[in-house]
Amino acid sequence: MALAITIFGGSRVLPDSAEYAAARQLGEKLAEHGFEVVTGGYSGVMEAVSRGAKERGGRVIGVTVEVVARTFERVPNEFLDQEVQTAALLERIDKLVELGDAFVVLPGGAGTLAELGIAWNLAIFGVLRDKPLIVVGAGWERVLRTMIEHLHTVESDLRFLHLVPTVEAAVNTLTDLLLPRGTDGHQLHRTA
Repeated sequence: MALAITIFGGSRVLPDSAEYAAARQLGEKLAEHGFEVVTGGYSGVMEAVSRGAKERGGRVIGVTVEVVARTFERVPNEFLDQEVQTAALLERIDKLVELGDAFVVLPGGAGTLAELGIAWNLAIFGVLRDKPLIVVGAGWERVLRTMIEHLHTVESDLRFLHLVPTVEAAVNTLTDLLLPRGTDGHQLHRTA
């Protein structure tokens, strides 16, 4: 089984936006490097990443949640190879974390912030050992700086994150950290 990259990002990103295009490009690049893509399975960033990966022959897993489907009448995006259904939101986040060998956080709202917070806390506690957590964009950097300046977050906790400006930088960080030199990822397998 190939290494899987879990992407966290917002559902409200529109298909004609620069954020959608960047997320789609991320999916394309991940698939080109042989990574599987894991998303929340719905619209916005999740759809864009799924679409990009699928267009490059990648495998896409969507982790959906009953409350979203029921409350917001959402259906999974059409680019999923596999849907993993969960009953509750925290179960969904747990499954997204469980399936990922690394994580990329793109722009999003409260749900994405919750996903980042949980993954970051797990990294701080040592649960995500050797599983990179990459945070993309100046918006997130401002959020993190605000947490340090005005809340009880300590600067040293940033060492568990890779702050990068673009999806290209995220892909470069992933390949540098996860792929041996001279490989494209296709022959790599998840370690137990």
